[in-house]
Amino acid sequence: MFLLSTDIDGTVYEPRDNGQLFGDYWAKLQGRLTPAPRLVYNTGRSLADTRRLIEHSHLPDPEWIISGVGSTIAQRGASGPFAPWSEHLSPGWEQAAIHDYIGQQDLAQAQPAECQSSFKSSWFWENASPEALAQLEQGLRAQGWEAQLVYSSQRDLDILPKRANKGNALRFLAQELVVSLREVIVAGDSGNDLSMIEIPEVFGIIVNNAESSLREASFASPRYLASEESALGVQEGLESFLEKPPLPRPAAADPC
Repeated sequence: MFLLSTDIDGTVYEPRDNGQLFGDYWAKLQGRLTPAPRLVYNTGRSLADTRRLIEHSHLPDPEWIISGVGSTIAQRGASGPFAPWSEHLSPGWEQAAIHDYIGQQDLAQAQPAECQSSFKSSWFWENASPEALAQLEQGLRAQGWEAQLVYSSQRDLDILPKRANKGNALRFLAQELVVSLREVIVAGDSGNDLSMIEIPEVFGIIVNNAESSLREASFASPRYLASEESALGVQEGLESFLEKPPLPRPAAADPC
């Protein structure tokens, strides 16, 4: 058995026909493997937007959704977020004050209201330099806020609690499900996927259309760089894993 934690946009969806490609392949895996693999979407989309997309596309229904770049975890069919994760993120986080502070810096444009959440402040900031991002992060810390910056696609800036990102949310969920990280496969294409792909214990898939920063990143252990893009790249990586699973690696300390 394995658990797949995959990004959505650019990884198993977009162009739209990739959703059907991935859905068809996942259905075949469900019938081919015993026990059947488990699916978790790990996306920058909001929870509501992710659920709408699943409902109106050919994407398979996941067991869990990690949304908002790791700021929310929700189970299939649940009416709201997974409370233990929300409680874990709360210390040192003040979303409204942080959002107002960034707006006062006149650096970036706030993303639409549906992109904001209790544990995520999201902005558009075109071609922000590493120095400018570091300066903003230092400013947040100087205010006493436990916050971090996640910057993707040279445009999308997400401010999150220090404990929140895709990787930490995945670690937390795996612990709650009593799933070893050695049984987890992750897949992604952009900078906000780095935190889950760099977890040493997991088998990571980087699709061929991934941002150069992700494709060129150094990892503590090997990662599979697919020759195919999006859903076909995920399929390629999964087949490689199924043919030759990686050797066991020692567990790393939990950064949460």
